[in-house]
Order: sequence, then C-alpha cells, then structure tokens
Amino acid sequence: MRKIFENKTINGIGILLSIMIVFSIGALFYARLDIVVGKAVEAYKNGSENADLILNNSIMIDFLLFAGMVLVVSFLAGFFIHNYVRICIEEKTYMPDKIVEEEHTNRDSLTGLINLEMFEFIAKKEMELSPDLNHAFFLMDINNFTYYNDVLGHVAGDRLLVEFADLLRGVFRDRDVISRIENDEFIVMVNDYRKRDNLKGLAKRLETAIREKFDVNYEEVGVSMGIAEFDNDAYEKVMFRVKDALEICKHNAGSTYEFG
Repeated sequence: MRKIFENKTINGIGILLSIMIVFSIGALFYARLDIVVGKAVEAYKNGSENADLILNNSIMIDFLLFAGMVLVVSFLAGFFIHNYVRICIEEKTYMPDKIVEEEHTNRDSLTGLINLEMFEFIAKKEMELSPDLNHAFFLMDINNFTYYNDVLGHVAGDRLLVEFADLLRGVFRDRDVISRIENDEFIVMVNDYRKRDNLKGLAKRLETAIREKFDVNYEEVGVSMGIAEFDNDAYEKVMFRVKDALEICKHNAGSTYEFG
C-alpha cells in the first residue's frame, strides 16, 4: 500500500479528486441549505412557532457536517500534496546509480577533469544552444612531459598533470569547459569572449601562470598551444583546425601558441 503513494501520478490524481470532492460537498451544502430555508419559509407561512429553531438547528447541523467533511478531505489533500511535492523534489535531486556511474566514467580519475567524450558532448550543446556567442578551443600539450614521466618516474609525471589541471582551473573561467583528453594533452572551450585579442591575452596569461608556478619545482616546463575559433564551423572541423594549429606550434621554435 505504501508503494502506491510513492507514485507521483497517484498523488496527482488524489489532489484532483480531493478538490472535486470539496466542490461537491460545497454544492451539496448549498442544495441542502436551499431545502432547509424552503422548509423554514413554509413553516413561517403556516404560522409555526418553531420556524426559527428549525432553521437555526438545521443550518448549524449542516454547517458542522460540511466543516467536518471539508476538514477530512483537506487532510487527505494535504497528504497527497505533500507526497507529490516530495517526489518532485526527489526527482530533481536524486541521482540514480547509473548516472553516478556515468559521471564517474566521464571524468579523468587523476585530475578530476572531464574526458574527451564528455567534452565533445558539452561543446556540441554549447554550439547548439548559444550559436550567437563566440567560442574557441585551446588545445595544449605539455613540453618535455616524457622527461618527467619516464625519467623521473610516473609519480613526478602524475604530480605535474594534477598541478597543471589546477592551474587551468585558475586561469580559465567557470563558464569555460576544461578537459584532459589523453596523456599530457588538455583542451579548453572558451565561451563568450569578445574578440581574438582576448584569446591572445588569455594565452599570454596562461604562459605567465605556467612560468610562475613551475619554474620553482620543475625545469623547462612549457606548453604548446593551438587555438581555433568556431566561425560557424562544425565541431569536427574546429577540432581539425585546432590540432593542426598545435602541430604548427610544436614545430615553430620559440612559438607558444598558433591560431588555426
């Protein structure tokens, strides 16, 4: 029986029935009152001395019955409304195990950043929902990562990746989407910027943050960056251009970022 009232539809029907019952009781009370008044009028016409008593008693009894029925129905309506609201809130806040599992599998266990699959999903949604805003991709590759990971060991390499992920969170905004896509490659979707100069300034700010953070504990840590603006292109075309820009940046000595 308890499970029945855990169903939102059942509680919704209960609310509607309660409202209908209240209106029905009101209609019956009105009809009953009309009958009582009619009898009282008839008693007055016949000269009955008890007309006032009959009228008052009948109205009082009918009113008490009406109030009692309304109270009971209101209690039932409150019960259904409480259950309905509670279920709606739980549906908004409760995350089933499957969703929790998907959320876990779509995040990089080391850095906590989303993976490429989730990044692609979010990026496409952003492009679909806000096509009038400016969007751009920053594709980054940590220079000399092989030295830290292979020569100094995986612990040093993992620490570098975690610290770099934290640095990206600090440089980019909450509205931007940050992802670790593989090994030492990271990608960021920058949302709602004004012009290309803003992207250049962001790249330079990232360079400064890397230098200030890593020069103390690491040697020769740098980042190559490819940047691609959307220009109404599809996701796949933007990814192709940003990868191409990153490759050009890697082969250009002294260059830290290139636009694709």
